[in-house]
Amino acid sequence: MAGSTSGDIFYDGDLQRGGSYEFRNNNGVIELILPPAASFELNARSIEGEVTNEFPLTRASHGRQPEGRALRSLLGTVQSGDAVVRATSFSGRIRVRRR
Repeated sequence: MAGSTSGDIFYDGDLQRGGSYEFRNNNGVIELILPPAASFELNARSIEGEVTNEFPLTRASHGRQPEGRALRSLLGTVQSGDAVVRATSFSGRIRVRRR
């Protein structure tokens, strides 16, 4: 688990099968840079910040995002979901990027 009250959190690394990764902050960017073949369950949520993801995601959420509004949460599976990744922020942006 990585956490911060007002700073940014950056993670650039691999995900272990069966691993659980948690990132939390109140105000700041959470940026996760993962290998293109990463396999994980994603649960990313920001109350006031935008959530972006570069991986093909099978969405678990059936809610629809109003057009023209930024995504505030993503819940779903990338590949076969071998690891669990949780990212939560109050007002910061969350970015899940491919390396």
